[in-house]
Amino acid sequence: MDTTMPSILEFNYYVNNVVSISIQQTLGAIFVQKRSDYFLDLELIKQWVGILSQAGFFGIFAWLGKTGVSYMQNKHALEKEKLIAKDKERQQWLDNHDKNVEAMKQVDDNLKAGNVAVLHHMIYANCRTYLDNGYISTGELNDLEYLFRSYQKLGGNGTGKILYNKCQKLPIKGDEHIEED
Repeated sequence: MDTTMPSILEFNYYVNNVVSISIQQTLGAIFVQKRSDYFLDLELIKQWVGILSQAGFFGIFAWLGKTGVSYMQNKHALEKEKLIAKDKERQQWLDNHDKNVEAMKQVDDNLKAGNVAVLHHMIYANCRTYLDNGYISTGELNDLEYLFRSYQKLGGNGTGKILYNKCQKLPIKGDEHIEED
């Protein structure tokens, strides 16, 4: 055997599972150790736990567990923040959408009122001409009916309706532009 390198040779044998004898040879010296050996040697386990605890072995598991829990909590918090931000975006979009719908309704109402005003003016101007002439042609009556129907569907009434009713009572003359030869 090489005396410069320590060699450990260990022999264990068990006598009736109660006594363990360990023989170790290190640099020529022989050590005999006798100890009790149970199914689970709690003292040995305690010693290993103590050694591993001092070495930080269980601390590493505790740190890994703590870090894992912290990571999951942070991940959950980030996901929650993202969902809250998305919810705020959707709420803003809905608010803007509602404002846009209201603005479009206002524009629609304004256009409707403008159309009623234009139709009223056309009915009023045409009816004054027909009433001043004392008659109406079939083409003019047809045109006046189209104007009045649109005017009425948009909610117009009042003087336009009065003038329309008066023009319907006028004598009808043939229209040279639409009569067939």
